[in-house]
Amino acid sequence: DVALNYTRILHQSILTFLSSTFELDQSQEFDKIFQLNQLEKTQDKLGLLCFYINRLILCYFFDAYDEALQFYQKASQVIGSGIGIIGTSQFFWIGALTCLGLLSERPNELSVERSQLEQWITVGKKKLSQWATHNPHYYQHKYVLLRAESYRIEGDRLAALDAYDQAISGAKANGYIQDEALANELAARFYLGWGKEKIAAVYIQEAYLCYERWGARAKTDALEKRYASLLQPILKQALDPQTTLHSIAPLPLSTHSFGDHIPRHSSPMKSSTINSSTINSDTLNQAFDLATILKSSQAISESINLDELLKKLATMMLQTSGAERLALVLPTADNCLKIGVTATPDTTLLGSEPLGA
Repeated sequence: DVALNYTRILHQSILTFLSSTFELDQSQEFDKIFQLNQLEKTQDKLGLLCFYINRLILCYFFDAYDEALQFYQKASQVIGSGIGIIGTSQFFWIGALTCLGLLSERPNELSVERSQLEQWITVGKKKLSQWATHNPHYYQHKYVLLRAESYRIEGDRLAALDAYDQAISGAKANGYIQDEALANELAARFYLGWGKEKIAAVYIQEAYLCYERWGARAKTDALEKRYASLLQPILKQALDPQTTLHSIAPLPLSTHSFGDHIPRHSSPMKSSTINSSTINSDTLNQAFDLATILKSSQAISESINLDELLKKLATMMLQTSGAERLALVLPTADNCLKIGVTATPDTTLLGSEPLGA
């Protein structure tokens, strides 16, 4: 039962991200589901820690910094019971990010002393730095993101923009799409604070796409409300898919790499340009697929002759893929495969050559 209760806490957090919205008053529902009073009564410290950390994460991701800080403080009282569990690292990482968020976005509305927040940030950075030496694939980009947010507060813009890009590329290289999304979102806020709205739009659009692939609908809905104007290219595509190809700018593919050591870009403009391409490269294949489906549907409705239909399909697939040569493989009546049609930019030929002949 104990293990099941812990799992339910995580499960409910996941369901919150998957839902269409997040409201702070959901905390009462959390308390009811997990019988918080019972956890406190029995002094189930590990259960309380799991509960507080998951609430900390949710509140931080949805910009409820004051509430997140409260759960961080509560979790700090029982953090000793979580030695060796993954949630402990989340406590130090998200806790430090919460303190950084308060200092950068609400410096005049602090509920605790600035020196106390700075102390918690220092502790978090020290922990993540140590863990990154042992497991860089999981911790390095997290540590770099803490540095980026610190540079943002200190006003060191060049160091901040470089660190944001490093955190993004590191998270992406190691498959942590939720961290990639968060790093992009924080980078967008950094550029907005700098007055660089066009650059911010690139990062917030990439954050939106990452959250969407992660399945965090509540987060994408929150971004739509807060950054509606910056997300217009993406939202417009969703409403009018026939314009998808025309709305995508042909930027170069990202060439970021990430290893145990943190690479530094030769110039801020270069790092921004590289990351701005990610949105377009990620959506380009989907746009090709969508355009092919639309054109194929039209071709099917217009064509009755199978040979003519195959020619049209082959031509459209060649055009949308950008390939120089295409071979359309079809099944035969005896369960074999044949090359039914080949196409180049200049010619389209029907055939029945067995595959592999």
